[in-house]
Amino acid sequence: MLFRSIERYHTLLKAYPMKDPQGFFDEIGRQVVAGRMDEALAHCEKQGQKPVAVVVKQALLRARQPEALIENALEISIHEAQQSIQRRTAFLSTIANVATLLGLFGTIAGLISSFEAVGQADPQQKSALLAAGISTAMNATMMGLAVAIPCMEIGRAHV
Repeated sequence: MLFRSIERYHTLLKAYPMKDPQGFFDEIGRQVVAGRMDEALAHCEKQGQKPVAVVVKQALLRARQPEALIENALEISIHEAQQSIQRRTAFLSTIANVATLLGLFGTIAGLISSFEAVGQADPQQKSALLAAGISTAMNATMMGLAVAIPCMEIGRAHV
């Protein structure tokens, strides 16, 4: 599971995004307008397997074909890119939900501990036990949210 998480982090946030997508499209546009399709294709090749470059390359390879063929090829290429991007990200929503529930569980446990301290402890110990219970509750909430929020954001950004 950890290896998959690291692989997805690297792929989604390091390997797939382009450093300068606008520059990429500007260069492709210049090459196409100048009629240098081979250079435009070579520019796509320089980007490796970045999904945007793969889709643009498929469009360029079919540039002289009928529009319906171009659209079909682009739909297939986009679908393949989506599959590549979304691979092994389904677990993120599960982790986010479980982390939220575990945080809530810890919050309730901490609050129960605090109320027990108020009801049963000696007056000298009440404040220390109350503070410990509240601390447990807040730490559990914080940890649950610290795990859930990034998982939800990464999952939402790439779905």
